[in-house]
Amino acid sequence: KGEVRVFMSLGYASYMVPQDLSALFDIFPGLHINSITAMDTSFFNIKDVDIAITYQEIDNQDTVLISEKKVHCGFFASSQYLAQKGYPIDLDDMVKNHRLITKHDSLLARVLGEERFKKANICFKSNNTLALINALENNTGIGIMPLSFALHGLVCLDNIICDCPITYHLYANRLTKDIPRVRTLI
Repeated sequence: KGEVRVFMSLGYASYMVPQDLSALFDIFPGLHINSITAMDTSFFNIKDVDIAITYQEIDNQDTVLISEKKVHCGFFASSQYLAQKGYPIDLDDMVKNHRLITKHDSLLARVLGEERFKKANICFKSNNTLALINALENNTGIGIMPLSFALHGLVCLDNIICDCPITYHLYANRLTKDIPRVRTLI
């Protein structure tokens, strides 16, 4: 029991927090998670947290890499947007005939490639994951999200391959990683 201080990248905190937290708290009712969320790792000091979950690598002598997880992604849009604009047949059709939304980290640029990205109609760009989700849900365009977004009522454009997973890293503070409450959360 006790508090575990966790840093999470904004995207992870917004839509990837495990659904089994309730079960964890049922098993360990005295465990408390204090989450700090920020756009990138420059917003925290590892000495101030016990665990960090981020898509950025941390090169710091006070951290220990515990594990990595690849989160596969796909292109998503609302069914209403697709009804209005049509279902793109491939990447070229999507770039030519559709509005796209993206995060500032530009996973979209890596998937499309430099030439296609220059031609793309990027109508909305944000560092706020919740804003991107709302934009997708409100028929703004097509964006890249983890495949689990199919559960949120968005349509996955499964005919268009998005072979560029996001890798999340789980780091622990070298000094606190073996404390039982921290080990439990890890």
